[in-house]
Amino acid sequence: RKRLMNQQDNPRLYVAGQIYQFWNDPTPSNQDRITIEKTTAMNVSEEVVIKKSILTDHLPTNFDLAFRKAREALMLEGTMKSV
Repeated sequence: RKRLMNQQDNPRLYVAGQIYQFWNDPTPSNQDRITIEKTTAMNVSEEVVIKKSILTDHLPTNFDLAFRKAREALMLEGTMKSV
């Protein structure tokens, strides 16, 4: 422990697995539009962005709703490609 504490190089903890960021991105013609972006652990861990809404954005109910909308959008996109 002492050796680790004396060391100035701190190892980073990266998010495991694939990372998808999604957010509401309404347009005049589509108020329900959701943007989904696949990213990497390094990109997500490079900087911390603090917003006033950080707590409310990450409440379980909001997360569940956003995840459901993103899933529906991806499923819809998949059906459009197969047509």
